[in-house]
Amino acid sequence: MLKNKLLWSIFLIALLLRVVFLGRLPVGFHVDEVRVGWNAYSIFRTGEDDRGNSLALYYNTFGDYRPAGIFYLTIPSIFLFGLNEFAVRFPSALIGAMTVFPLYLLTGKLIDSTANKKRVGLIASFLLAISPWHIVASRATSEVVISTFFAICGIYFLLKRNALGSVGMFFVSYFFYHSIRLLAPLFVLIMLVHSNQHRSQRIKVFIAISLVTLFLISNTTGRGRFAQVSVFKQEKIAQVLSATDAKVFKTVFDNKYVIYGERFLGEYAQYFSFDFLVGDNVLPKRYSTPHTGLMTYSGFVLLAIGAYTVLKVGANKLVLWLLIAAPLTAALTSEDSPNMHRAFLMLPFITIIIAIAIEKLWASGKTQRGFLYFLIFVELLSLHHFGMSYTTRTAEEVGFVRNISAKNLVVYLNEVKDNYEKVIVTNDPDDPYPWYAFYSKQDPAEFNSYAIKRNGGLWEFQNLVFTQKECPSGDEFPGKFEPPFYRNILVVDGFRCSAESKIKDGMQAKIVKHFYNPDGTIAYTLWGKI
Repeated sequence: MLKNKLLWSIFLIALLLRVVFLGRLPVGFHVDEVRVGWNAYSIFRTGEDDRGNSLALYYNTFGDYRPAGIFYLTIPSIFLFGLNEFAVRFPSALIGAMTVFPLYLLTGKLIDSTANKKRVGLIASFLLAISPWHIVASRATSEVVISTFFAICGIYFLLKRNALGSVGMFFVSYFFYHSIRLLAPLFVLIMLVHSNQHRSQRIKVFIAISLVTLFLISNTTGRGRFAQVSVFKQEKIAQVLSATDAKVFKTVFDNKYVIYGERFLGEYAQYFSFDFLVGDNVLPKRYSTPHTGLMTYSGFVLLAIGAYTVLKVGANKLVLWLLIAAPLTAALTSEDSPNMHRAFLMLPFITIIIAIAIEKLWASGKTQRGFLYFLIFVELLSLHHFGMSYTTRTAEEVGFVRNISAKNLVVYLNEVKDNYEKVIVTNDPDDPYPWYAFYSKQDPAEFNSYAIKRNGGLWEFQNLVFTQKECPSGDEFPGKFEPPFYRNILVVDGFRCSAESKIKDGMQAKIVKHFYNPDGTIAYTLWGKI
């Protein structure tokens, strides 16, 4: 592999597609990204995250208990590049580009054809390098990219009969994203059932990672996020179950197992739908590219051809089984569904199956090869469309959910805050405190000693007051029939607050400034005394 110049060229292409203009694209430094940056910096400087936890394995934002591996991986990047957007995004971009190497190796182990393993592996690696799905995630501080890298290594080492390496890679992947914790034992079980070779070794790996999975999900921190997004917690299902329980006579279809089963199958089917893979039915929206799918049209056609080829020939079925298993954990969730991150482990196997299809068409004759040329032409057009949408449309259509105005707000507040007795800041749509700390490069030891009090509600740092209210102006300025306040304060309202209605109702304040989203809607309204 080290001597394969073509593979290194593919890596260079992947790296360039992921790091060029990385500090500016994608637009907006959204809340998950800025938390990674600020907490990595805090740990680097103090040994603790912004909640005062030392060497924590999880970060609890709102009961989600996010695996904290990416915090520690970002520390060297911040040390090298400083506290900026590029440094925070670089680790997932770099490892995203590096994924072409283990995918190449894994392809050689998964496919049965000995003659064309290298060619199929190179095709798969190149497809991953230019994949819109993978590029978007790699450029946006996505820990699932890192988890997937180690998961691919874990599968490869298992097929290479390196049990210790396999367990080690899966174990590392556990500390970056939740989904792999259930998928890793399932992947190993599929490989165990698929082949009678090296059964004892695979059984040992299955037992080892299953025990780790059971240990991690045996407490609330390990299963915190799943408890929030689980399909079993969905309100609509709870209502259906309540209505079912009220029935005097129940049929075989009126029970929770059938209802949960139907919901699970519905969620699962979404991940193989045209709308999810090629359309724009993708969540979370802050990671989507307007009018562009996770895959291209030609990629979807090639996926169908590859799956048909695998089923017809009877070879390479393991990769198909792994693909079928990959979205199972995603189908157990309902919030932000269908979710491109929870189903991310579909992508390596989709890529390999498409590579098999390309190899099949190339070797089948002039007619099939001509069809392949047509699909490549369509692919190039689709990738051009993706590039244009990603660089020009994302700001306008996804700017709000990417918190694009948060940076502008906190930079402005840092410039003017000394002109006011107090600056009172909304928490809507996301609490601006990590952006303020990040962009003003606060001392984590000092700033976090104040920020840790946020669990109790309102808290202050210097003359900044961070509230838990969407529209704090209503509490700070009097109405039409109240005596006026003359304190020199600046109040920041969130986007849900109507400035016009406040003025109409006679609030004794004036608008100092608006911050707008790229689509022209108001992100923040700043009020001062008349």
